[in-house]
Amino acid sequence: MGLIVQDEKQVTTEVEAFETGKTFMELLKLATEIKAQAPKVRVKNDEDQGLAVETIAEIKRVHKQFEELRVNAVRFPNAFVKSINAIVKPHQAQLKEDEKKINVQLSKYDQIQEEKARKARAKEQARLDREREKAIEAENKRVAEEQARLDADYERRKAEAEEKARLQAESGQESLIDDEPEPIEREVAEAQEIERVVAAEPEVKSTVRTGTGTAYKKGSWKFEVKDVKALAQAAIDGVPSPELVMPNDKVIRGLVKAGIRSIPGVEIWKETTRITKTG
Repeated sequence: MGLIVQDEKQVTTEVEAFETGKTFMELLKLATEIKAQAPKVRVKNDEDQGLAVETIAEIKRVHKQFEELRVNAVRFPNAFVKSINAIVKPHQAQLKEDEKKINVQLSKYDQIQEEKARKARAKEQARLDREREKAIEAENKRVAEEQARLDADYERRKAEAEEKARLQAESGQESLIDDEPEPIEREVAEAQEIERVVAAEPEVKSTVRTGTGTAYKKGSWKFEVKDVKALAQAAIDGVPSPELVMPNDKVIRGLVKAGIRSIPGVEIWKETTRITKTG
């Protein structure tokens, strides 16, 4: 016994050798005899008491010998296991530390890429906002010019009507028109709704494949209300939804999932979790 086994067949051979060994067979014989005698033990007098005590002493002696035999049989295998663990586990621990360090670098790079993407989105959104403001300003100017034209036309027709009425009055002719010309209906063109445009998110490489494994990023958009007043005003204006006035996290989360990346009073960002699979 005490050999380092390499396969199941050798394990079976070692176990059979243990079970058929001289020491084990002798102890097994004693244990079998005790097993047969123990149920018959009855303590009714001092002599029975003495025999019972002797039987217990024998049980303890045989039990101790079994334990010594077991400990001796597994001493070398246990020492082997401890030695192998002492050799392998430090390297495993180092590999875990190396993986952790590399993941830190990957996370830093991911943060840099996310920050670049965020700035690009902010820049594009700012450009779109400027274009939107220009479009609104142009539409307001067009409406104002149209209103001025309608006002001028109204005043001109009113002046013509008043002049015609004066000339008719001087010539003694009955006025064929009302004292006050019917005003032209002032058409006020409503500003066309400027479609909200969300800056397109720059494409960021999220999956890395190698011959031994694959690493990819799993992202989800998050938000946090930063300015409740601005959020409430946005809700009053109906941009992008009047339901924001609560503020309602469920509504905001739904809007973010729907692709909205700009809500007044709310900061929206993307959190990234790295998932690595082998194979």
